[in-house]
Amino acid sequence: MQQSAKTNHKVLILCKSNKVVPGLLQVQPGDDVTFKALNGDVKIWFPVKSLFGVDAVQLKQKVPQTLTVQKVGSDEYPYSAYCQTTGTFAEGGSSPIIIIE
Repeated sequence: MQQSAKTNHKVLILCKSNKVVPGLLQVQPGDDVTFKALNGDVKIWFPVKSLFGVDAVQLKQKVPQTLTVQKVGSDEYPYSAYCQTTGTFAEGGSSPIIIIE
């Protein structure tokens, strides 16, 4: 069985418009996800620590942080992104979700 190449996915949190782009992210174990907050600091909570090896990350404005998707089961993993500058949660069309294939 051939292993697929590792991919680096980029996620922007836009605090001015309260959006996560993209709102739906399809990844595989071993892929990297680089989160970057624009217009303010952001705290992100993940539903299970096993997804990235942490249950939360604190992002400083415009400072990217890369996390590697761990070996977790195929499922949907909604997460929360709280914009500290605006005091609101950012959404990606609906609550943002990470899907493991």
